[in-house]
Amino acid sequence: MKTTVAILATVVILALAAPAHADVWDFSWVSTAMFGQGPDGSPPVNRQATGTATATITAVPDGIQINFPSPPGNANVHAFSGQTNSTGGNFAIGAVPMFFSREGALALASGSSGGSYTFSGGTFANPDSFSVGLSSGGSGPAGVERFSGTGTRHAAATAAEPTSIIVVAAGLLGARMLGRRGR
Repeated sequence: MKTTVAILATVVILALAAPAHADVWDFSWVSTAMFGQGPDGSPPVNRQATGTATATITAVPDGIQINFPSPPGNANVHAFSGQTNSTGGNFAIGAVPMFFSREGALALASGSSGGSYTFSGGTFANPDSFSVGLSSGGSGPAGVERFSGTGTRHAAATAAEPTSIIVVAAGLLGARMLGRRGR
């Protein structure tokens, strides 16, 4: 009876030890800002930053959230599955790296940027590739900020390998069975 329980426990362990894969995307982005002549007469300013990161996509009730690290912190874009915009993509908002002032560094501001999400291949929530384009700001000295990024599926990353669990479980089961035969 105990041997049967041990065998069943091993089967359960092996079933639960299936490899867990996390899909990731190679993500490259560019952020630009154009500030007109300042109220004090200072000349117009154009700023630009680029970056690359590994992005993940998480399903949320009304769409997806694309997450990626950036110099000012963890950035994200929320794409709505049921809302499209005039450019043919899905409506998106985000906290992405942008220049919000003429002389300031890149910063994140939650929900301050709106735009679109498009994808090709795969599904909305699990695309082969995707693009996001967000903008914020106005004209003149207030500045116009734009962010665009492109993600391409990266080979599946193994989150946890079951090999060690299988070896340990098989070793414990074998030792237990040999111990029983010796008695």
